[in-house]
Amino acid sequence: MIMDDLDAKIISLLQKNGRMSFSKIAEETGVSLPTIKNRVEKLKSAGVIKGFTVVIDPEKLIGGVTFFLSLKVRVSSFNEVIQKILGMEEVTGLYMTSGASDIFLKVSTLNLSSFHEFLKEKLGMINGIESVETFIIVKTLKEDYGPRLRPGFGVKTYCVYCGKEIKEEPVKLFLKDKELYFCCNSCLTLYKKGVTLN
Repeated sequence: MIMDDLDAKIISLLQKNGRMSFSKIAEETGVSLPTIKNRVEKLKSAGVIKGFTVVIDPEKLIGGVTFFLSLKVRVSSFNEVIQKILGMEEVTGLYMTSGASDIFLKVSTLNLSSFHEFLKEKLGMINGIESVETFIIVKTLKEDYGPRLRPGFGVKTYCVYCGKEIKEEPVKLFLKDKELYFCCNSCLTLYKKGVTLN
């Protein structure tokens, strides 16, 4: 699936305001309301739009500090380290990187004391982390959510039945308000028959 100019505009508008109504998006883009509904559903079905959220301005809150942490991780422990970090509620962003560091974390805690507790009691207890460098965020000057999409971006699609990535033109099934994608007619047939994979 290749994104066109309309897809990119819709996502850009929703990134700026996740509560923007479909009618307002239709007005902004100059297309019909049913077209906008259809495009948003298609983007959701393809997994491009994962959900809508609330963006909080941390500077409006009393209390709370945010840090970036740069981690160097032992190669043999990489997956184990990732899995343990994923379960930590203080971690609001987790990124695999290239260069001097292997992982970047975005961590939010109530105060410096709770951050030090997080370092000692949680991060410090994970085997495989070789070094940690800490950067406190003093002021947020700009923060966007998600990549800036452009027309022509490709979107990975996966077969609803077997889960494999679809490399060619997908076989489509329209079910109620959703558009489902399959890698081949066989998977579509088995899906319709309700046959489950072992």
